[in-house]
Amino acid sequence: MKKTTLLISLLILSICINLHAEKKFTGKFVNMTSTTDAAEVYALSENGKWACGAHFASGDMNQAFYVYGSIWNTETGERIYLEEDPTIPCATYWVNNEGTFAAGAYYDQPAYYINGLWQPLEMPRGYSNAVGEVSAVGFNDNGDTIMIGWAYTAATRGTIIRWINGKLDNNFEYRNTVREWETRAEMERTRGLSKDAKIYLISLDHCLLPVNYGGNLPTTYIMTEDTTIILDNKLEGYDRVSFISGAELSRNGKWVVGSFYAVGLTPEDGEGSLSFLYDVENDRMQILEGREQGMSAMTVDDYGRVLYCRGGGGTPLRKPFVKRENDFIPLEDVLIKYDGITAEQIDAMMNDEVEEAGEDDLGTLYDVSYDGRTILGCGGPAKKYNWVAHLSHSIYDYVESNTVKTSPISDNNLSALYANGTIILSGMVDKIEIFDLNGQLIMQNNGTCY
Repeated sequence: MKKTTLLISLLILSICINLHAEKKFTGKFVNMTSTTDAAEVYALSENGKWACGAHFASGDMNQAFYVYGSIWNTETGERIYLEEDPTIPCATYWVNNEGTFAAGAYYDQPAYYINGLWQPLEMPRGYSNAVGEVSAVGFNDNGDTIMIGWAYTAATRGTIIRWINGKLDNNFEYRNTVREWETRAEMERTRGLSKDAKIYLISLDHCLLPVNYGGNLPTTYIMTEDTTIILDNKLEGYDRVSFISGAELSRNGKWVVGSFYAVGLTPEDGEGSLSFLYDVENDRMQILEGREQGMSAMTVDDYGRVLYCRGGGGTPLRKPFVKRENDFIPLEDVLIKYDGITAEQIDAMMNDEVEEAGEDDLGTLYDVSYDGRTILGCGGPAKKYNWVAHLSHSIYDYVESNTVKTSPISDNNLSALYANGTIILSGMVDKIEIFDLNGQLIMQNNGTCY
């Protein structure tokens, strides 16, 4: 009788078939700040073990003079102040996997933090007293540390800057570009850099438009060594005054996600905010859920998988979601599926009462780690309730029980069913291998779980 090797790629958590035992989940929900702080935690390290941002010691984010640059240990919630003197403004926007190197701004100028000290970065000619920051860090094929940032001296005069191993790169030439019907802009800022330092995400904060269109609208574009891609031009079906108001680059530089203000081509189309996902490699723009659903794309991973938020206005009105096929699953529903995280714990940490079903206190999503197991968000006014959720498996691996998820099987006599932690097979096979969505082997037919 013919024997066949069966390869199953399941959207499930690790399961040991021979024992028919579901692996226990060990989720953890961590409060990143006390209720007396006004803090904003901007981003995670790639591995999710560290977060970076700023604390506002006065409790008032409008008093920029009282800004503490900080990093946080996401396992414990412990924060490390990178400047003890609260009268020295500083902030961090990028942190490495060890929590030993951060980049951002010191005295409102581009700088990085290493070995317990801030290191100011050299500025280009004409920008010695400009305001700016380091917004992203990458590492090229030679192992060089590439820092990218921006600085401006006036509302409409700015520049993008690159440093290699902490030294100003005077040979860096970036393309200042706008949509074909606009005039040249002089105010740009970096929004992302791929981890291999080859792909840049840039936006114009001030774009001087023809008088008949009025106002200052941004242009967002991707720059590589060879090409420039203006994302706004990819928004087909909308008026040319439509513009991207926010965008984020995946760590590998293959995806851009964000939102844009859309003006329809006809009065019947109306106007409002929509979300998009752009595939950089294949030059494909996808319009995601928009104003009808009230959804905004918040962050994207290296596989183009998106986390969403619903609602607008203040942070407490927002509601995070994970999209699976055609359904939006509330993030809180996902978290409470993992041991160690309950609705009561979430509400207690958010300093609120347990609410009715369908309500949510998690607020806005800021970042997700490379493996999808660590999520950063903020669920309260004045940025007081920053949180991190550690999951035992990737957020994208979540499926409800009794869901069948198998890859196609070449032999029509074979079938596989997953339900309630057990895989049921029919047909003759001599080998079984189960992989997660990242291609990692998690089980073989000898009963070994990885």
